[in-house]
Amino acid sequence: MVGLGIGAWLLTRAPTTEAGRSNTEADRSPETLDTAFAEAERLFEADAGTQTRRSIEQYRHALELARDQGDRPHQLKALERLADAHAMLAECHLALPYLDAQLELLRAESRRQEEAEVLSTRGTCLLSLGDLEGALRASEEALAIHQQLSDRSGEGRTHAEIGAIYSRLGELSQATSHLRESLQLADSIDRASWRGDALYALGELHRQLGEPNLALAAYQRVTDESGGDATDRRLEILALRGMGSAYQDLGRPREAVDHLEQALALAIGAGNVEQIIDAQRDLGSAQIDSQAFDQARKNLERAVELAESIESPLQTAASLYAIARLQRTRGRLEEARSNLTLALDLIESSRAAIRRRDLRATFLASREEYYALLVDTLMALHRRDPADGYAAVALEINERSKARTLLDTLAEANVDIRRGVDVELLERLDGLKVDLNAHERFRQMLLARGADPQEIRAIDDMLREDLAIYYELMDQIRASSPDYAALMEPGTLSVEEVQALLGEDSILLEYRLGAERSFLWALSSNSLDAFELAPRHTLEELGKRAYRLLTARNERVRFETPTEAKARIQAADRELPTVLAALGDACLRPMWSRLGNRRLVIVPDGILEYLPFAVLPLPDSMDPENPPLIARHEIYSLPSASVLPLLRDQRRDRRPKRRVAVLADPVFEAADPRVSGAEGAGSLETRSTLRAPTMEVSNSDLVTRFPRVPFTRIEAQAIFALAPTAESSAFFDFEASRATVLTGRLRDYAIVHFATHGILHSRHPELSALVLSLVDSDGRQLDGFLRLHDIYNLELLADLVVLSGCRTGLGKEVSGEGLIGLTRGFLYAGADRVAVSLWDVHDRATADFMKVFYERLLAGGLPAGEAMRQAQLHGWRSAEWPQPYYWAPFVIQGDWR
Repeated sequence: MVGLGIGAWLLTRAPTTEAGRSNTEADRSPETLDTAFAEAERLFEADAGTQTRRSIEQYRHALELARDQGDRPHQLKALERLADAHAMLAECHLALPYLDAQLELLRAESRRQEEAEVLSTRGTCLLSLGDLEGALRASEEALAIHQQLSDRSGEGRTHAEIGAIYSRLGELSQATSHLRESLQLADSIDRASWRGDALYALGELHRQLGEPNLALAAYQRVTDESGGDATDRRLEILALRGMGSAYQDLGRPREAVDHLEQALALAIGAGNVEQIIDAQRDLGSAQIDSQAFDQARKNLERAVELAESIESPLQTAASLYAIARLQRTRGRLEEARSNLTLALDLIESSRAAIRRRDLRATFLASREEYYALLVDTLMALHRRDPADGYAAVALEINERSKARTLLDTLAEANVDIRRGVDVELLERLDGLKVDLNAHERFRQMLLARGADPQEIRAIDDMLREDLAIYYELMDQIRASSPDYAALMEPGTLSVEEVQALLGEDSILLEYRLGAERSFLWALSSNSLDAFELAPRHTLEELGKRAYRLLTARNERVRFETPTEAKARIQAADRELPTVLAALGDACLRPMWSRLGNRRLVIVPDGILEYLPFAVLPLPDSMDPENPPLIARHEIYSLPSASVLPLLRDQRRDRRPKRRVAVLADPVFEAADPRVSGAEGAGSLETRSTLRAPTMEVSNSDLVTRFPRVPFTRIEAQAIFALAPTAESSAFFDFEASRATVLTGRLRDYAIVHFATHGILHSRHPELSALVLSLVDSDGRQLDGFLRLHDIYNLELLADLVVLSGCRTGLGKEVSGEGLIGLTRGFLYAGADRVAVSLWDVHDRATADFMKVFYERLLAGGLPAGEAMRQAQLHGWRSAEWPQPYYWAPFVIQGDWR
């Protein structure tokens, strides 16, 4: 039992002595209480393992005496010491009940400052136990209290704690923001005590970002500023460990081992079990790189023993992973597989305990190397024994690492989690969404007028708080929803289950990019082939080069003349076929002969998520024009094969009543001639080269004006002309509004087409949006941002949603989850498939492309993938738009059936 319930129990249970008998009146006297505390303090200060155990017994006795006498100060002191003693023994699971009991007493007396301190300690304990969500929630509560009390010291220290938690979660932008805030506060307060913690966390962040030299500088500052204080070796141990790891990253194993041996010696001297585990594991890992295998094995086995002894799942998993790396290096593949399987079971158990979906995703992404090493080990076993089924197991493990949060989300989409939930809770959530949108719009206004950076930071903090509350409310709704309570966590599919979903006319190509080698699995209804590909860096170099050449027309070079731009683009067009041929060879060459003319279902990874496979050339073609892959194959994309049954389940028994809904050409500003009394600006004849670009917004970016793009209307009119008028609707001008979407007017359409601007919010994906009408017919401002959290709450029966803007298929990249963007929102809302773009598209070319696409889809009655293929071939063969830039950006994600 852990939590407030046991905390209350600690305060109310009947007191007994250690022998189990009731305490006497003499035991309850003030003198006895003072004596009990004095003895407990003496044992506690002795700070040795056996003495600490005895101090715990004595403090428990003192706590009973203090409770009997109603002595709250002594109760609080006993609870504090009990929590501290268990933490010193790395027994955070036993410390938590005492921390919770402290919080109950402090809240009852409104002692806010002390409440914040206990919350911070609670966060540290939860972090140690692997409950990253709980740690974050406790620290955020502490931060809010410090801010309310204008306690700048407490605020700075807590920012450092939150930054470290976000770093562990893989939320690097959030981590950076909090650590910078912490260091700014440290600089403004003389002799700030938390500066070392913030600097250490900053070093860790630099290492995650692949900046080991900057990490070394941060760690060195920690040791310089600590001044070798012998009373607290904690930061010195952390800095030495960090320096050892940074030297490893730099390929300097001897220096790494030297620093890590120093860290381990200090940790043993300090007697801190967690620090000993960390130092021993780090040292063992460095010894692997220096090929001191026997020493590495001893250190890593000891780390596993200690981690198991303190019942820390994440420490145990990390140590098992390190041992497996040693075993993989030495060719002991089955042993490595066994340890990695145990480690992943522990990781996934910890993930299951995290309720917040965004944190679930980043938590698993930050342990991506566990899946990568297990897949690599299984494929090594496959190379050794090809007939033993290891390739299938490797593919199933790969599926376990992909789109797990999307699987959870799609499973939830099939139930009404709001049904049976307290109305007040739902109203709070709806009100919070309004606040989120208002705060983001206000932030844009501040940026537009060049507001003081402190004002910007204040609104950023408000947005962070809004989102934290949003996630908390969603947790509460899920916890109180009868439908959600009955929902089982969806599992990933086996090879046989995926094969049953494919059919004879489709083949699934699933990728994993790895540091030393990458892998491709080609799965049909009756076969599985597995291939080893080039390492990640090779594919990334080719992929990035291909993307730059494909999108050369979108590049804006400062001071470049039109003649120079034309020459640069022509050079890119000449080079592109060679680069695409090399990329196609690297990604597909091993299994070209097995493809036939079947539909390709791609589960990409890494850089491949940014590239349309349609542009890759057919290597075995004798055609001198070198036709692209779509000359032979219909192509779909999926974030994971395991999402297929969930997509198909949500389609069961639904029948859209109407055919097509088109939203296009919204009104963005009061100067638009469609607004009453406006003059002149923004007429339909205004020419634009690029379709409404999807602006990528981070913490400091600014989007203040959205120009009208004329060909969205022409495109929409062409689509509407092809659709049965009685079964279709066009929403132009002021009707292309957020209200049109949110009032459910799109629910019963089989096809929903948006032609407008988009905003990709890279820091807070929930605030990504489609931009609809921002003013009404009288020029009054409207909220026209259809944000991702709005899209999640839509109910659609759509077979297809088309986002005919720029880069609408992109989003925040989370390892294992793919690109979390607008696509995911529409899949959750009920769409079977979503057509999106991978780069900023040309306005008129896209209007022509969409006209052909819808001719094939509506008049020709073709499936979406085949209609897309034929529209792309039409562009490739045309005299006006033959370059892939014009016809290749659109891909279809989702189910092909």
